[in-house]
Amino acid sequence: MNTLLTVENLQVRAGSRTLVAGIDLTLKEGEFLAVIGESGSGKSVTAMACCGLLPPELTAQGGIRYARHDLLALAPTEWRALRRNGMAAIFQDPMSSLNPLMKVSAQLAEAIDGGTRLDDASADTARSLLREVGLHDTGRVLNAYSYELSGGQQQRVLIAMALATNPRLLIADEPTTALDASTQSQVIELLQRLRRQRGMAILMVTHDLSIVRSVADSIAVFHQGRCVEQGRAAAVITHPRHDYTRALVRASMQRVDLPPGPPSQPPLAVLRAQDVAFRYPNAGRKALNGVGLSLSAGECLGVVGESGSGKSTLAKILVGAMQADAGAIEVCGLSPRDRWRDTRRNLAFARKCQYIFQDTTGSLNPSHTVARTLREALLRSGDTLAETGRLAGLMTEVGLDAELLTRRPDGLSGGQRQRVVIARALAMNPEVLVCDEPVSALDAHLQKQIVNLLVRLLRSRRMAMVFIGHDLGLMSQFCDRIAVMDHGEIVEQGATLNLMSAPESEALRTLMDHSFASAAEAARPNARLSCAA
Repeated sequence: MNTLLTVENLQVRAGSRTLVAGIDLTLKEGEFLAVIGESGSGKSVTAMACCGLLPPELTAQGGIRYARHDLLALAPTEWRALRRNGMAAIFQDPMSSLNPLMKVSAQLAEAIDGGTRLDDASADTARSLLREVGLHDTGRVLNAYSYELSGGQQQRVLIAMALATNPRLLIADEPTTALDASTQSQVIELLQRLRRQRGMAILMVTHDLSIVRSVADSIAVFHQGRCVEQGRAAAVITHPRHDYTRALVRASMQRVDLPPGPPSQPPLAVLRAQDVAFRYPNAGRKALNGVGLSLSAGECLGVVGESGSGKSTLAKILVGAMQADAGAIEVCGLSPRDRWRDTRRNLAFARKCQYIFQDTTGSLNPSHTVARTLREALLRSGDTLAETGRLAGLMTEVGLDAELLTRRPDGLSGGQRQRVVIARALAMNPEVLVCDEPVSALDAHLQKQIVNLLVRLLRSRRMAMVFIGHDLGLMSQFCDRIAVMDHGEIVEQGATLNLMSAPESEALRTLMDHSFASAAEAARPNARLSCAA
């Protein structure tokens, strides 16, 4: 196979700080190369450099060649032409790539032929692309705005847009991170099939070793801005040479280390929801239909479901970011609707209940330093001093160095941004945390650290937590109870052990099948799907 992409001694700097230090990579036509590493390892920065999307404050040196093009020397007009004829990219955060003011139909039209309206031919292409990525309700999706779709649906729309140009190279930066196990499998199978059918090469940034093992021809392992190991996938995973690679392999197979549970005490309900209903404008069905749940002090309730099941919509309504059409919700004696009435009630609710976002880019002010973000949260909590020592203490609590206090969000990795979001929530000393996919963007090692942190806080503060997620295998290790959502309804809920030992709903059985299949795949040293072109 001919070489399609070559990276030689790539160095990326932010001022005097080195983010990527001398990376070398080679990708052949039709090959699947997986770049794996922890948050902050430089893998996403390298991917952004390869598709010409580095922010202006970053400088790149070295060489990146795609076919006959010297990518570091391309003018903006040449980049636009290349992206329409040869290269496409998929990003981890679809909301940053989709225009919230344009319907999906207009954005697909732009990707297909550069227009903003679908004619008959392009409409057929758009519907075909949506079906290809698993969005079969094409009429509703085409007529929707991005914010009316779930995170998984948004990501699949983005994949459809990328495929519209029939690329020779697809750069995918954590494309399945925020998806449930079932949808992850579907997307990976789709990418695998497209690669074989079209002879398309894929450079995929990921932290999921089970996905890497299943689809990659080659693996490059990044650590602290360097490529510490690369080679054929089976060899890297089964016989890792570098200590960091061995640590990643071990971390993918380890369970969460839980602290001792709380002493048995009569439960005090801190959150109740009854018959909650919600419908997005222009939606054919309700996003939530008669949802009911409760949460006790010191308890962790997991809400699990596939993309589009309604779990993130429920999270936003529980914290008052959106208002339900019907039903009753009470959090620590307050209603989320109080947030919409006046500033005093909004602040009172925020001191009781905090929301940890999945989308760290959209939840942090890009112009504020970490110190300013945390100081404002402390002031809102009633800490009128908000001294530097308190800021440093919060940083330590979430595993961050205090020197990061002077940075802005664009100077942090995805994992560091998420931990800042957690620190900001903790600054309010809440009684309830609602966490919407808080670890989905992190590698296995960091997932374990963050989950251990959240559970320790839950135990020590008698704080309650609603944990929204799609990784049933991870959630079953620390959630006291689990509620299973499907098509806007809770189809099953109960004690975690009881549900896992005797699932009643088809939705839970499907999630368990995919979770256990992924776990079994991770434990098999030589497991790998055929990747022949």
